[in-house]
Amino acid sequence: MPIPPSNNLARQASQGRALGVKFVQEVSIAEIAQAAGYDSLFIDLEHSSFSLDRTADICLAANLAGVSPFVRVPHECGNGFVQRVLDGDAKGIVVPHVRNAEDVHRAVEMVKYPPTGIRSINPSLLMKNGRSVDNSEARGILAEQDAVSFVMIETLEALDNLDEIAAVPGLDVMLIGSMDITMELGILAAWDHPSYQSALLEVSQAASRHGKLWGISGLFSRPDIWTHAMQNLGARFIVGALDRGLLSRAATANVTALQSAMLEGVKQSCG
Repeated sequence: MPIPPSNNLARQASQGRALGVKFVQEVSIAEIAQAAGYDSLFIDLEHSSFSLDRTADICLAANLAGVSPFVRVPHECGNGFVQRVLDGDAKGIVVPHVRNAEDVHRAVEMVKYPPTGIRSINPSLLMKNGRSVDNSEARGILAEQDAVSFVMIETLEALDNLDEIAAVPGLDVMLIGSMDITMELGILAAWDHPSYQSALLEVSQAASRHGKLWGISGLFSRPDIWTHAMQNLGARFIVGALDRGLLSRAATANVTALQSAMLEGVKQSCG
C-alpha cells in the first residue's frame, strides 16, 4: 500500500525533499516546527523517557498543525507497544537496529494493516456519527491511515544485507543512523571518511534498485553532505536538526547579541 498522500513524506518526497526535526517533549514544538517550515517531527522514544500519553499529545498537535509525526520506537519493543503508538496517531514508525530481511519483515508487519502486516484496527477509526461505516468507506479510511514504515540502517550486518532489506514488501523508507553506523565502522562522527560516504552510496543504490525512499538521521551540521545526498544520491528525507542543537545555537546567538549591545552601551557612556 502506498504512503497516503496526506502524509507529508509522500508529498514532499515527490517534490525532491522532506525535512524533519528531532525534538523535546513539548506539545508547542508542533507549532514551532510548522512555522519554521518542517514537514515532520521525529519523536524519539528510543533515547528518551517520553510517555505514551505525551507522545500521543504531540502527535495530535503535529497532525493539527499539518506536520507529520514519525515516532522512533525502542529496539525490540514489540507489536503491542507499536500498536499503542500508532493508536496515538503517529503517522510513521521508525524501527532501529535492524540487521536483515527477517527483522525488517517483523518491523513492517507491526506497522501495516493486513494483508501486508498484522496491525490491528482501532474501532474508533471506523465510526461516523456514532455508527459504523460501510465496507468501501472503511477501506478508504484505512488506506488514509496507513502509516509509513521506516527502518534504520545502523549496523554492519544491515550494510551487508542492504538488498534483501530493501526488497521487503511494505517497507517505505531506509534511514541511515549516522551516529551508530559510524560507531560500528570504528569512525565515530567522521563524516568525510570513505567508509561513511560508501555507506551513503550503498544505501542509496539499494533503495533505488527496489523502489524505496531513503534518508539520513543523526547528521545535524553538514549541509554539504545533505546537498550531496539529495542532489547526487537521491535522498528524500533528512532529519535536519536536534532540538538541543537548535536551542543551543539560538541561545549562543542571543547571548552574543546581548553582549554586543552591552559593549556598545558601555562605549557610548564612556564617550
